[in-house]
Amino acid sequence: MELEPELLLQEARESVEAAQSYRRELGHRLEGLREARRQELCGPGDGAGF
Repeated sequence: MELEPELLLQEARESVEAAQSYRRELGHRLEGLREARRQELCGPGDGAGF
């Protein structure tokens, strides 16, 4: 079965969109981890938040 070029192009676009979305999600997670680390390093240090 041979796929039409338009279908292949659409699938490629969807794959790129999914990858970009995943990258944004990972970026948000990384920012959250960085913020948590910053708070842990700069916070009161008593561990009450855990």
